[in-house]
Amino acid sequence: MFFVLFLILGVSHLSFAQNATDSASGKVLSVFNVVRFPNDQCDGGSSKNGTCYTTSECTSRGGSSSGTCANGYGVCCIFTLGCGGQSSENSTYFENPASVGAGQCTATICKVNSDICKLRIDFNTFAISGPSTVTLSDSNILAGQTVAAGKGKDTETRTRCLTDYFSVTGPAGSNPSVICGTNTGTHMFVDARSDCNKLTFHLGPAAVGLAKVDTRSWSLKVSQISCFDTNIPPPGCTQYFYGATTGTIQSYNFGATTPVHLANQHQRICIRREKGLCRMCYYAAVKTDFQISGAAITTGGFAAKGSLCCGYGTDGKKSSKGFDCLLVPGAQKGTSGFLVSSRACGNVFITAVTKSSKLSSAKGTVCTHSTPFMVEFITDSYEYHAEVGSKGFKLAYFEDATGCTAP
Repeated sequence: MFFVLFLILGVSHLSFAQNATDSASGKVLSVFNVVRFPNDQCDGGSSKNGTCYTTSECTSRGGSSSGTCANGYGVCCIFTLGCGGQSSENSTYFENPASVGAGQCTATICKVNSDICKLRIDFNTFAISGPSTVTLSDSNILAGQTVAAGKGKDTETRTRCLTDYFSVTGPAGSNPSVICGTNTGTHMFVDARSDCNKLTFHLGPAAVGLAKVDTRSWSLKVSQISCFDTNIPPPGCTQYFYGATTGTIQSYNFGATTPVHLANQHQRICIRREKGLCRMCYYAAVKTDFQISGAAITTGGFAAKGSLCCGYGTDGKKSSKGFDCLLVPGAQKGTSGFLVSSRACGNVFITAVTKSSKLSSAKGTVCTHSTPFMVEFITDSYEYHAEVGSKGFKLAYFEDATGCTAP
């Protein structure tokens, strides 16, 4: 028996010959069987996915075999990168070295083919030092620019990633915001570059704005998304959720033991409109799950304080306690249909209570019919001495058919 290996257009071919005897003539015949299998994604065990290749292909591509696929003709090939590694394989994992020290750790991801438009980065594990928590005066700003003391408003280093941070390169002008802290279980989309994208952990030698450097650990899964994938996110989305009519969304670093939202963010969270539904509603399941700088809110909620968010005011100082805000395009107050400001900040998502059959109990909800469904979390480099904390947000959402019209 002998084996001949072919690799054509992303399909593995395994050919073998067996001798057989023609019963009529007694002659020995060669009977060729060709086994072909696509290089599809496969389950490699240990919660990792791989690509189905022959054993020799897997070895030559620098992967490691983990289980079989294609009815035993192939192996599930897992691709894992460390610092300085490069891959053009789908479902590549980027993991920290056994000993993590200060400096940079970069993985390079190149397109598997020209049809790739997006990379999806799943943070299976993501734990590095979080943002500064220092509340002492750091500088004065006016209209978002640093000015001499007394000319603007005092700011703090709180929320800035000053010790560690993670960055991703996209095409010119489309890099996602840098993040830090604890982000296990979240994800990020980035446009695929024509050459290669670089994923980099920048690790500081000492804690800045923190008591100590946190334990660092990461395992990132990088998936390549075809331009023709039916589940590709709309342009500009940092995150994309689909396939369910309920779920939760949150700011980066909300998963930390003591959450602090991050400075310099433009996090656009998109949610697919599911079939037959046309309305999206958001609510804070726990009141304290919404704390975005700003002034403390006692009445009025979303509508009353919207004017104090996402800007510095005509005087460059603004009466609010910060620039940061959450945008909900086309926002309405629950089921009332009453339009409210699309901007929210402070310590209450919305104070007005409305009821919905989708909720287990009465909650304050903000709804929208504006599509595509999305919210945007926008922060600047500065944090004022705010009346409320800078925890960030975690919101539950649901879609329903309220207000839908027949096609």
